[in-house]
Amino acid sequence: MPTKGMAMLFELFSDIFTIRQSRLASVDARVKVIVALCAVIMTLAASSPLFPTLMLLAAFTGAYMASVPARHVALRFAAPAGTAAFIFLLKALMTPGEVIGSFQIAGIGFAATDEGLRQGVLICARVMGAVGVLLLFSFVTPAHHLFRSLRWMGAPKGWVEVAMLMYRFTFDIFEKAVEVGSAQRTRLGYSTAGRSLSSAGTLAGAVALGAMEKAERVEEAMLVRGYNGEIPYDPPPPLGAYGVLKTSGALLALAALFIILETV
Repeated sequence: MPTKGMAMLFELFSDIFTIRQSRLASVDARVKVIVALCAVIMTLAASSPLFPTLMLLAAFTGAYMASVPARHVALRFAAPAGTAAFIFLLKALMTPGEVIGSFQIAGIGFAATDEGLRQGVLICARVMGAVGVLLLFSFVTPAHHLFRSLRWMGAPKGWVEVAMLMYRFTFDIFEKAVEVGSAQRTRLGYSTAGRSLSSAGTLAGAVALGAMEKAERVEEAMLVRGYNGEIPYDPPPPLGAYGVLKTSGALLALAALFIILETV
C-alpha cells in the first residue's frame, strides 16, 4: 500500500497536475518550450529586479489557474528560495561599499552594504523568476510532450531518450527508497544517531542495488520487444500558422515588457 510520503513524492515530482484542464495546459508544448526558454533568458539577463519579479508573479498566477495546491507550489519553491536567500546574505555582507548596518555574531563583525543589498536583491529576483517560469512550465506540460518538443527542436536523440528513461524510472527509485525507509523506521532503524547513520547507508545501498537490477530487467525486456537502439515515438504534427502566430505574439509581449521594465 502506498505510504503518505510516497504519495507526496509522486505528486511533487510527477506531472500529475498537467492532466487538469486549463488554458495553459491546452497550448501546444512547442510554443510553451520556446516562450519559457526566452522568458528564462530574459529573466537572467535583466539588470533590474522588475521583470524577474513579474515572471515570478506570473508563475504563481499560472499555478493558481492550473489548480495546483498551494502547498505543492510552496514545497517546489522551498529549495530555490533557500538558495536565493543564502546568496542574498553573502552578497549583502561580503560586497564592499557604503555600510548601512552592522552587527556581531560570536565576536565576528558583519556589515551590510547598499551595493551588496542591491546586487543581492537582483540575483534573488533572477533566481526566483527563472525558477518560477520553469515550475509553471512543469505544471502545465506533460513530460512526454516536452520530450517530443525537444526532438522537434533538434535536440540530440540520445539525450532525449536518456532523459525519457531517467524520468520514467526515477519514480521506481523513490518508491524503493520509501519502502526500505518505512521498513527501517518500523524496526527502530532511526532511533539513535548511530543506528540512523547505519540505516542511511543500508538505504543507499539497497536503492543502488535495486536500480541496477531494475536496469538489467528493463534492458532484457526491451531487447525481447525488438529494441534496436532507438525508442520509436510519433513525431508531433506541424506547428501550423496559428501556433507560429501564438509564439510570435507571446515573444513580442515578453520583449515589450522586458524593454519597458528595463527602462523604468
